[in-house]
Amino acid sequence: MTEQDVKAYQEFLQIALTLHDPRGLADHLGNVIDGQDDDYLDQVPGSACQAPR
Repeated sequence: MTEQDVKAYQEFLQIALTLHDPRGLADHLGNVIDGQDDDYLDQVPGSACQAPR
């Protein structure tokens, strides 16, 4: 794997771990049910930029 491939794979793993974090996902769903959008799934883990909506 090239260095770029490794970085892309690591970013993928961070995103996958974030999506499969039961506590974070439960908190997010609770916020959505309460009518509050907390941008849990909009932020790319380890990145300062927002994912496109």
